[in-house]
Order: sequence, then structure tokens, then C-alpha cells
Amino acid sequence: MKLRLLVVALAVAALALTGCGDDITNIIEDIATPTQGVPPTTAPTNTMGPATNTPTATGTQGPESPTDTPTATPTQCDDVSCAVCGNGAVEAPETCDNGGICLNAPQTSCTSPSDCGGDDCVVVGGDGCAANCTVETQDHRISAPFAPGSGATVQTAIFPISIMLTGTQTVQAGDIRDDPVIDVNGNQTFASGDIPITVKANDVKINPVIVQGLVCACVRGIEVPVFGAGNSATGRVACGADGASDFDYVLAQDHNTDPAGANRKPECALPLDPECDDCSPITTGVDSCACREQGDNPACSDPAQHVHEGVCNSPRVIEFGGGPAPRGSAIIYNNTAIGLLSDGGKCDTTVAGRDPCPYETYGPDCVPCTDDDTDFGNPENIPTTTGTSKAVIYNANNQLGRTVQEGGTGAACTVPTGGAVDPCIADSPEGLCGGPQRCIPDLDEMGRPLPTGVCGIPCGARPCMTSAQGALFDCDKLLDTPQNGLSGGALAVSFPSIDANLILDNVTSTLFVFQ
Repeated sequence: MKLRLLVVALAVAALALTGCGDDITNIIEDIATPTQGVPPTTAPTNTMGPATNTPTATGTQGPESPTDTPTATPTQCDDVSCAVCGNGAVEAPETCDNGGICLNAPQTSCTSPSDCGGDDCVVVGGDGCAANCTVETQDHRISAPFAPGSGATVQTAIFPISIMLTGTQTVQAGDIRDDPVIDVNGNQTFASGDIPITVKANDVKINPVIVQGLVCACVRGIEVPVFGAGNSATGRVACGADGASDFDYVLAQDHNTDPAGANRKPECALPLDPECDDCSPITTGVDSCACREQGDNPACSDPAQHVHEGVCNSPRVIEFGGGPAPRGSAIIYNNTAIGLLSDGGKCDTTVAGRDPCPYETYGPDCVPCTDDDTDFGNPENIPTTTGTSKAVIYNANNQLGRTVQEGGTGAACTVPTGGAVDPCIADSPEGLCGGPQRCIPDLDEMGRPLPTGVCGIPCGARPCMTSAQGALFDCDKLLDTPQNGLSGGALAVSFPSIDANLILDNVTSTLFVFQ
């Protein structure tokens, strides 16, 4: 089978927003269930690894293409459940089995948890044998450009900025199996019909992104050792008859979780963290942890950028929901770092080699988005999904009670006679976070407010936009005619950033459309 898939995460930044929205539980309830419903199944447990905090220019170099793994004649099991992926023995319906790597020591190979001191032995792909113990071939390694429609919405405090994305992405896919995949730890890692995906860090090739008037953004894939050597992303496409479950998510972060007033509006904040040591799982083996500004953690130690000395930034907290995820759903965990170069949003390649360089952040070669840039950003592991992605920042820019997030439905606002939900005509006295929900006027083509509007949390003159909606892949097309199998599919990602270079707290939502 042939397969192409493009996955990256883009992060650019925006200014903070006044107002406060519903908490993460209420937000996830607002996420729409995909319309192409199927009977729900239990989602398989993904075995993922911890993100590295050491960015490099291009990530750890992986093989340019996997080598077909020589396979012995599989041992035929009387019961398919006896095929254990990762034990080093090829047992039908497996077509390869390279063992795994230790979750607590990814450089150590293993064939059972006992090899890892009792910790999990994780099966990975990208080495010729996929994470579901199927052979990865050259036909499964496919590169393609982004299609028109790929882009990001950067939500600033007063207006959104639309950004077009260009570049290519090369992925490695395994083959489909008709049976659930059980690993050596006894976990189901893939459901029947799932297709495993990996991406090499050096195969993330996004062109420099102009954020007009602000910065040049440089996106790099960063290796996660427990994803496999050189891999920056891993995930699956659900192509079984029953689809999957809960591929929608909300990703939240709180700028201030210290006891001194941080939870002035507890319904608009994550839990207090006096020791600033909370961690939250993004996926199995990948945690996001709290960080004290100007403390010992390099991720938020720079006083020029993280100006709120001693303030505890929360981990990113993810909550999945949405119910049944139809056949063709996909979720890919990507580890990327985003460098923001201070050049007024030029991404200027005409000054290459100039000495002195007019843009210090370009480094000695005076070229943006190369190995000698002065800012590589911090690597973050973020899921992309064919479902709905949402993000929120609480206590944005360390201003208590302020959020950057979308509001609820129009039902909380005063609406015209007749019961219409949208448009609204006035604020509601009861709304989000104990305060009124705003009826934000629509604007005409000249930017003038109209008599009616829409309910939500304001970002300037318009409601905040902090979500993205993906689109399902056509599994039948993907399996029968893989060269056209991804057409019409799209992956969405939304995420918060705190104290980004020049542009402070922000939420960015991105959509990747596939050719």
C-alpha cells in the first residue's frame, strides 16, 4: 500500500486579549461531533515518548529512506492474539518485528519490559519496521507539497492575521493490519485497520513564514528519542470499519498558577501550583511541565523574553472529546520548535552573506531559518487531528482574569424577537466566567459596526478565533488509489504560547490541506 501524509505544527504569536471565557470542561462540550458518524469503539492506547527539550537546527539526522527490513518466514499463530508486537519474533500476521526501545532509556533496545527494568518497552517505526510490526517500504515513504488552503490564523488582541503556508512534508507509513495490535507491555497500541505514521525531523520542510510587520517564523521538526531515532512525529490513521473515538481536543495553558491571586476567577484558570512542578500528559510518555519565569528551566529563563520574574507558567493541559471519530480520522503527535526572528516580518533572503547583517537574529550567514539563527524556539509536542482543535490561555500576559479563547454559542446573549440565536442585539448579564457574554457587532465592508452582532469573547472588534476544523481522509481511496488517497483531507492544530518573542501570549490555529 502507498500512503502520503503531511503533518507539521506551526506556531506564531499574537497579543493578549481581555475578557474571560468558559472553562475547559465547557469548551470541550461545545465541540461538534463529526457528521459522518459510526458506532463508537474504544480508542487504542497510543504509546508515545517524552519530548526532548534540546532543539537543534534540523533535528537528529535520520535515514533518508527506510530500508526494507528482511523478514523471516512468520511463525503462524493458532490464535491471532498470540502475535505480540515488539518481542523480536515475527509472528503472523506480523511481517516484521524489530523489538522496541525503553521508555525510560530510548537508546536501549528491548523485547520485553524486563529489559527496561520493568518500565515499558515501546515499539517505534521509521527503521524499516512500523510500530504495528508491518514492513515499511520505499512505496510507503511519500513526499508532497501543501495544497492551497493550508494556513494559520494568528489571533492578536485586536484582529486576526491570516498566514499562508508553503512547503513539503515527507512521511513514513506502515501497512494496514486486520487485527488489533498488542505490544509486549500488554497494551493495545493500534486498532484493527489503523495505519501507523512516523515523520523524520529532517523531513519537516516548511518555508519561512512571514508574520507581517512582526517576525519571520521558522518551523523545525525536533527529534523525540522515544518516537524512534530521528523521528519528530508519530500517530495513526483510523481506517478500520468502526472508526475510532475522541479525536477532538482542547489545549489550555495558564500564565499564572501561583497562589497570590492567580485564581481570582477560579473558573477561568487551571489549578494552583505553589511549587510550580505540575506536569500534564500530552500522550503516553510525553509530558508538558510547569515553568517558573527567570528560573532554572531554559524554556522560560530568558529575562528579556520572560519578564514576569518568579511567575509560574502552567503546563499545557489537553482534554480529548467529541465522541465517535469516523473512519478516516487521524491524529499525529508532532514535536516542533518555532524560531521567531526579529526582522519586521520580512524573511529577507536578499541580504544573504552581508556583513554586518542588518538582522542580528539571522546569524552569521545573514539568511533566515538556517542552522545559525539566534532563536530556535522551544520544542513542543502538539497533536494534529482530522477533528476539531481548540486552544485557550488563562490569565493572559499575567493579567488575572483575562483569556484568549473563543466564546460559547449565541444563546447567552440577548437576541432579536423570534428567538433567533444569531445574530444578537445585546450582551447577556450572565455568561462566561461569572461575567456577561459580549454581543460583538458585525462590521460592514467599510469596517463600521452593524446593529446586530455575534456572541463571544472579544479580540478587539471581532470574536476571538482559536480553533480549527480538520477533514476526514477517504480510506477507500487511500487503500485503493493511494496516490490520490489524501485529497480532501486536512489536519488541524490549535495551541497556546506564553511570552513569545516580541508578541507575548497568543493562540494560533493552523490547517494543513493535502494534495
